[in-house]
Amino acid sequence: MIVRAAHPSHYHWLCQRAGCSPTGGFRAVEAVDSGGRILAMVGYDHWSRGSVEMHVAIDDARAALPIRRPAFAYPFLEVGVGAVWGRVRSDNDRALRLDRALGFKEVFRGKGWFEPGVDAVVFEMRREACRWIRRE
Repeated sequence: MIVRAAHPSHYHWLCQRAGCSPTGGFRAVEAVDSGGRILAMVGYDHWSRGSVEMHVAIDDARAALPIRRPAFAYPFLEVGVGAVWGRVRSDNDRALRLDRALGFKEVFRGKGWFEPGVDAVVFEMRREACRWIRRE
C-alpha cells in the first residue's frame, strides 16, 4: 500500500463518497493498492490562515491505519494550520464514530442543515490535541 498526494483527476473518488464539491484550493492524500486502486482518501478544502475543512472516505479498512499520520501531518506540519474541521450528517453513524475515534470534538450542530431532520455535526481537531502527529 502506498500513501501519496492524490492527483486532481482522482478527487471525484472522494467527492462522490463524501458529498463534497471541491474548490480550486482542494488538495488530497490517498492510499492506493499495488494496482493503483484507491482504498482511502482525505481531502482538504476551504482553507483559511488558521484552519481547513477535512473530508474523509475509506473503502478498505486496511487503509485506515497507513493514511492516518499523513492525513494529519499535511495540514498540521506541512501547511501549519492550527485546526482541521469537518461536517458530518447526523444520520451517518459510521462517520460520527470514526471522527470521535480519531479524536475530533463536536463543536457545533446545525439543525436541519443537510435536510429537514438531518443535522450537520461540525467536528474540530486542534493541532495540539492530534495524537497522530506526535513523535515518539
